[in-house]
Amino acid sequence: MKIAVFTDLFLPHVDGVTNSLVHLITQYKRMGHDVLVITPKTKGSNNIHLDGIEILLLPSVPAIVYPEFMLGFFSSKLLFKLRKFSPEIVHVIAPGPVGSMGLFYAKLVNIKSVATFHGYFMEPEYLRIIGIKNRGVKLAQKVLWRFTKTFYDRADRVITPSLFVKKDLESHNFSRPITAIKNAIDFSSVASDQKLHDEFMKKYKLNNKKVILYIGRVSIEKNIETLIKSFPFIIKEVPEAHLLIVGNGPDKERLIKLVSKLKLSSKVTFTGEIKNSDLVRKDVFSAGQVFATASHSEVQPVSIIEAMHFGLPIVAAKSRGLMEMIKDNGFLVSKVNGIEFSKPLIKLLKNENLRKSFSKESSEIAKEYSLEFSAQKHIKLYTNLYKNIEDVDFFRRVIKSRIIKTSKDLIFLAGIIHVSVLTYLFLTKEKLEYLNIFYILDLEKLIPGEMPSLQSFMLSAIVVCVGFVYFFLRNKKR
Repeated sequence: MKIAVFTDLFLPHVDGVTNSLVHLITQYKRMGHDVLVITPKTKGSNNIHLDGIEILLLPSVPAIVYPEFMLGFFSSKLLFKLRKFSPEIVHVIAPGPVGSMGLFYAKLVNIKSVATFHGYFMEPEYLRIIGIKNRGVKLAQKVLWRFTKTFYDRADRVITPSLFVKKDLESHNFSRPITAIKNAIDFSSVASDQKLHDEFMKKYKLNNKKVILYIGRVSIEKNIETLIKSFPFIIKEVPEAHLLIVGNGPDKERLIKLVSKLKLSSKVTFTGEIKNSDLVRKDVFSAGQVFATASHSEVQPVSIIEAMHFGLPIVAAKSRGLMEMIKDNGFLVSKVNGIEFSKPLIKLLKNENLRKSFSKESSEIAKEYSLEFSAQKHIKLYTNLYKNIEDVDFFRRVIKSRIIKTSKDLIFLAGIIHVSVLTYLFLTKEKLEYLNIFYILDLEKLIPGEMPSLQSFMLSAIVVCVGFVYFFLRNKKR
């Protein structure tokens, strides 16, 4: 099967969603399917190579409120590549500009699409990132929930890893069928190296320490601040306790200052980002006695799945999808503050038998997150959707799609595409052919082979104006 994956975040960016996606598409390739990943270009992305998987990098600019997030723009290469690849299904990973392109393309060529819901970006934990803390939270939530529903209602099927989230989305009246498919991991191709592990332990002076491990994004919504604030209480009871924070993100500098302010610099270590495969090679998980996260924003964090895979007990905030993952393998904390969060951590660090019991249970629960099973469920879903698609040529699919109903709609579509092209040119100052849309629609014989740039620009301006005049008049009549 040919699968086009549209994602606004991808490697070299490292987080649970990216890691889960990489595991999934790698498994697709092992199963004999073809995968094309469409994602914004970012620093270091030219060096990313996944065996047998095509990656198309779109022109992009940093988001103002979250510079690590790149906003992807339309490129003529996108339509050429999609036409050549000819996907049978579109899979969108979370809402965003690139995700919107994926849903738009699926409607344009009349193929089915699925969209995965990975995170509650409309909730207060994420709103803090853009400075919304007290005033405006309810309004922002209402607007973003409406946007989220509108986005996912454009897909033919919605996927989410958690049954809790499935029920939550249904309670918000999402109109499309929702399927729960668990996130999954696979470390079978990577082996630990004792020498690398010893070097890691020595570098961070972790030998003879009782390590509480956190792995993930170092961002406000992860609430790492509570972990740090729990440590003064922990070291009173367990002096050899140490907090190891593995990851990077925009909140790192603030948290380092907090550690210094609380005089915990000898008890808290920030390693920075460590690649997923290196976590295994260096056997980072075995450095910890317990894995902890105080985040309320999780759906089904891959870092916890990984920690369970390596037999770590879990202490986490009692919220959302975490309640499905943590049973007899750890503790869920209802009141997430420094004092309350320290209690189960102290209990685990002091009680080796309890740690062993929880460790065994974590290893058993981790078996439920099988990559092969997850990939098979995804492919079965894709196949069932694909069976309902009539096999016709590209141009007829465009004409039959819900977007192109009349010649006026075609003009409006061309106008929107040209707006994207002009925006891209304005931001990047690069030269780009304007008339590629005619080639995409098999109409290249209707236009000259080459046109001067000024004529191309004028034609673009005319198409844009006609498109928006039509759009204005159509809405006015309504």
